[in-house]
Amino acid sequence: MRALDVGVRAAGRWLVREVSLHVPAGRVCALVGPNGAGKSTLLRAMAGELRTAEGAVFVGGVRLADHEPLALARRRAVLPQHASLSFPFEVREVVEMGRRPFAGLHGAAHERRVLDEVVSSLDLAPLLGRRYPSLSGGERQRVQAGRVLAQVLDATPEQPRWLLLDEPTAAFDLPRVGQLFEAISRPVRDGSLGVLVVVHDLTIAATFADDVALLQGGGLVLHGHARQVLTPEHLEPVFGTRLITLEPEPGRQVVVPLWAAGMPRRGGTEHG
Repeated sequence: MRALDVGVRAAGRWLVREVSLHVPAGRVCALVGPNGAGKSTLLRAMAGELRTAEGAVFVGGVRLADHEPLALARRRAVLPQHASLSFPFEVREVVEMGRRPFAGLHGAAHERRVLDEVVSSLDLAPLLGRRYPSLSGGERQRVQAGRVLAQVLDATPEQPRWLLLDEPTAAFDLPRVGQLFEAISRPVRDGSLGVLVVVHDLTIAATFADDVALLQGGGLVLHGHARQVLTPEHLEPVFGTRLITLEPEPGRQVVVPLWAAGMPRRGGTEHG
């Protein structure tokens, strides 16, 4: 998936301008930046939900606008910030919606294997018989994550797919964050899936992303390997706050605002 000089304009102003971004299969790319940087707008443009005023988006080498809707649904899945669903579907039915673009293409045994893997990887079995409106916000987001994962999970390196996620873990408790990215990691590792994800938590980006695109004011500041982008030198001018990076163990990076790192311990005083 590739954006080439993409611009999105609304209400007389540019929300995104002249952004080029490559998201290859086999990589997770995180979009980071302050509020209003254009992260969600860029993701929605690359998903085909927003019309670009300039530039173009390509999926599998074909211009996004030239894909038939069904063909596009078979190449990419999108999880928005807020996925609304008012009808009292069972959770099982919501997850199965992710397989609708492939109806009639595979046998029943194949479809069961895909859905069983989704249910297992996101621990959805306890929810399957429940009605979607009865779920908590975090449970609903987990079910929607299952729906889009079902849409891309049986991709192959010869026919890769792309998964676009807009703040997918905002309503998750801590164990569920790792659970989601672990579920995504297998198809990413085998080269059958590319992921573009909007995240606010820089430590999540440092932990799970291969590449990071740093946005500010609708423009692309920097795009590269996560460890090269997620440094105080690059982040502080964009976020307007001092940051430090820590490595609690080899290969693990944590990005911390200095005000958080300097807060006194509960029940005590700050010691330097």
